[in-house]
Amino acid sequence: MIKNYWILWKRGGILLSVVFIFALAACNLPATVALPEITSVVMEKNCSIRINYIDHVKDAGATVFLKRQVNNSPSEPIKMAVPHAEQAASFLDEGLPAGEYSYRVGYFDADGSYYSQQYSAPVTLDAACGMEPLVDMPFNPIIIRVDVGGIGGCTAQITAKVFADGTDGVRVYRSTSGEEYIEITDLSFVEWFGGPPTGFVFSTDTYSDPNLQKGTYTYKISAYNANGEAFSDPSADVLISETNCDPTLENIPTVVPVVAVTSTPTLLPAPEPKTCIWEAAVNVFVRKGPGASLYPAITGVVGGTQFPIVGQSEDGRFWVVEVEPGLNGYVSKAEKYSRTSGDCSNTPTLQDPALPPTAIPTPTLAPREIPQCNDGIDNDSDGNIDMRDRECTNLDDKSEN
Repeated sequence: MIKNYWILWKRGGILLSVVFIFALAACNLPATVALPEITSVVMEKNCSIRINYIDHVKDAGATVFLKRQVNNSPSEPIKMAVPHAEQAASFLDEGLPAGEYSYRVGYFDADGSYYSQQYSAPVTLDAACGMEPLVDMPFNPIIIRVDVGGIGGCTAQITAKVFADGTDGVRVYRSTSGEEYIEITDLSFVEWFGGPPTGFVFSTDTYSDPNLQKGTYTYKISAYNANGEAFSDPSADVLISETNCDPTLENIPTVVPVVAVTSTPTLLPAPEPKTCIWEAAVNVFVRKGPGASLYPAITGVVGGTQFPIVGQSEDGRFWVVEVEPGLNGYVSKAEKYSRTSGDCSNTPTLQDPALPPTAIPTPTLAPREIPQCNDGIDNDSDGNIDMRDRECTNLDDKSEN
C-alpha cells in the first residue's frame, strides 16, 4: 500500500489551533476563500435527514466534512466527502433517534479549516424515531480513484482515504458486472495503516486486487468498529479487458539454473554466501528513515523491484536498502511489503537517521468541554460570538454572560 499521510483532524474535540483559526477567520477571512454553504436541510423517511450544500472548494486535495449538533450539545464531525466545488451535493444522516438536530458544513486543506457561516435551522425528530442514544461510528472512507495495474495488467488498484479515529478495521468489497458486493478482504487497523498512528489521523492507501478475469468491477471500502460499519460511495468502474490483461505475466516462474556435474575429484571451495536482497512485495515507498509518518519518501517502487540490503533499523523492524550508490533508504520488514532472498542472517544494525526538522509532533487534544468564549456559538443570544462578545476577555472564559 502506498502511504501518503495528511493533515491532522481529531473527532470528539477540536484542536485549539483550529478553533483559533476559525475565530480569526470570522473577522479576517481572505477574500479569495469562499465558505461552504448549506442550501437546505430536509427530513426524510426512516428518521433520516438530508443536508444539501455547496462546498465552493477549489483545492482537489481538501476534505469536506459534516458537523452535527444534537440538542445544543457540542458539535462533532460525522461524515466526510471529496470536494464538489460549485456543484450541489448532499450528506444523508441516517437512522437518527428523537431529538433536535442542526448541521454545519466545512472543509480542511493544507492551509486550515473553513466552515459555513452558521448552523442550519434545527430539525426535530419526534418520539416515533425512538430514544436510543447515538453511537460512536467510524468515519466513512473516501475512494479517490481506481486504476488497472500489476505485472500482467490484471490487477485493480483502489486508492482510498481512511480515517483512523474510531476505526478498528477496514473491509474491501467487490462487485462483478453489477452483481451483489462481496467482501474480499478484512484488514485490521494495523494492517491497513501499516502500524498505529503516530502524528496522523488519516492516510491515503492503495489496495491491490490481483488475478482478475476479463470483466467490469466496482468496489466499496468500509471502516468498522464494535458499533457498526461506515461505507464509502461505490468506485468508478474498473474494466479488465483482453487488451490490458495477460494472466500469464502475473506469476512469472522462477528459472532454476542447471548445474553441470563433472567427475573431476577436485575439491571446490565453499560457496560465498549470496548477497541479501530485498524485493518489493507490492507498490511501496522507500523512505529516509524508519517510520512512514516521520520520514519523507526517497522514491516509490513497483512490486518486484529489488535492492541490496545493507543493514536494519535500530528496532529491527525495517530493512536498510541501497537505492543507489551512496543513497540508502528504509522499508518495512512486514511480509505484506517485503520479500528477501540470499543470506540475511548477519545483517548489521545501523544507527537510525535523526528525525527531520519538519516532523509533526503528536498534538494534545483539547478538553471535550469547550469554554463558551471558544465554541463558535452565540451562547447568550446577543448577536455576538466568542471574542466578538464584549463579556469575553480571552478564549478560556467559560461564559459569554
